[in-house]
Amino acid sequence: MLDRTAVFLPIGFQSVAFDFDNDGWTDILCRGGPGPVKLMRNTKCRNFQDVTAAAGLSAMPWSGPVAVGDFDGDGFLDVFCLGAGPDAARPNCT
Repeated sequence: MLDRTAVFLPIGFQSVAFDFDNDGWTDILCRGGPGPVKLMRNTKCRNFQDVTAAAGLSAMPWSGPVAVGDFDGDGFLDVFCLGAGPDAARPNCT
């Protein structure tokens, strides 16, 4: 099980592994700087599914630093992205 503390990613090409949907499988959030954010859900079959749009992250044309943590205390890890336009906190309502 992954530690549920917040993770902060500064500017650059990065990825963070965390359980976005609380199913016990590690998902991946990737971002290129400058480049769009991609949230990839682990399908448990050695594959990943792009769930960026479903998570509300596709509206960001590029992303700066990213933080992941349970910001609203609901037990699901949330994503906070700095990027073009308003900063976006994306609560996870999975």
